[in-house]
Amino acid sequence: MERINQRNQWALLPIWIVLILPFLSVYALRNFIDPKAYQAWQIFAMLLSGALVVYSAREILVDLYSGLFVVFQLELLLATTLRWGLSFGIVTMVLSMTFLFLLLQTSFYEQMLRALAVLIVVLVLLNLPGLLLRPDSGDELYFIGGKNSFGIVLIPGAFLILLHALERSGKPRRSTYVWLALCLLTVLLGASGTGMVVTVVATVATALAAKFKPPKWACLTVIVIFYIVFIFFAEDFIQTRFWEWLTDLLGKDSTLTSRTAIWKTVKLYVGKYWLFGVGRGVRIPYINVDGLYRVNYESHNFVLEILLEGGFLALLLYGSLLFYTVKHLNMNDLKQRMVFVALCVLLVNGLTESTLNSCFVTLMLGIACRYAAENRRNLKPNEHKV
Repeated sequence: MERINQRNQWALLPIWIVLILPFLSVYALRNFIDPKAYQAWQIFAMLLSGALVVYSAREILVDLYSGLFVVFQLELLLATTLRWGLSFGIVTMVLSMTFLFLLLQTSFYEQMLRALAVLIVVLVLLNLPGLLLRPDSGDELYFIGGKNSFGIVLIPGAFLILLHALERSGKPRRSTYVWLALCLLTVLLGASGTGMVVTVVATVATALAAKFKPPKWACLTVIVIFYIVFIFFAEDFIQTRFWEWLTDLLGKDSTLTSRTAIWKTVKLYVGKYWLFGVGRGVRIPYINVDGLYRVNYESHNFVLEILLEGGFLALLLYGSLLFYTVKHLNMNDLKQRMVFVALCVLLVNGLTESTLNSCFVTLMLGIACRYAAENRRNLKPNEHKV
């Protein structure tokens, strides 16, 4: 294990890229690769990651974090299977996310972080030419995807690049700032309202966290209040002067591109299937801002998405996992402060975007759980019981 980890890290980089890339939902790859070939790629990656989990089993401790995450994933799979029948695609995704989460708890962590940083840099470079050549096409699909996908991919991706630099040299290098700037610039050029707001939040929060210890519970309390407002009082909130000013500033409609109508339908589902949810893939009919009937498959809200797919049981599991993870993050450590900020930013992004099933959310949560578990065991980062 030691020989593999130290001597062959760069040689193993392509393997990690092949293992992680099919679950990042990159538009160009999904569009140009034959669907059956792409599914075969995902299955191969799932089997390979599963084999690595078995290989590293001695390093993986059955603790509160891994236990809650695995049970959460199984609950979503069970809810989906009971409602819609067994889906091999859903099984592949659930197992893959579980395996990647567990692998982040092992000595493969640094290799995975390096692969993720390289992947983000490559995606930014491949995506930028198309974006610069067609900056005014609001509905255009670029290499990564539509403009809303920029924030979902590149904002957590920027944090992964930052974490890799901190793990490698203890501080960001000049090249790190270049890649961070390109990630955030891409999101801003995409002109997604949510993306622009989250980019500003991420930039300010990261700059402050670099110098000061963020108040964990105060930050989470503010985020929870926003979720309560958006979920229960959205119709009143969008009529306030502040909201009108903000949406006018961003050049967006006050309904957040009909998201408020989507939330109405989702809340009807949640009210009827409140305990176990309805699983993944449910049709969400709504009337859009133009008065037209439409169907969506995403809740566009992180908490509503959990409630829709897994009910209050899933929310209890995920909320407990997040609470215990944040509780045991050490704000005296710069890396852990950045992980906490990344979690907060992902939650802010989840106010109006469907991020629950994003691979990046799972990866960032897995990294946070790794640090929290090590702190609970009173171990220094990167020390393991083998």
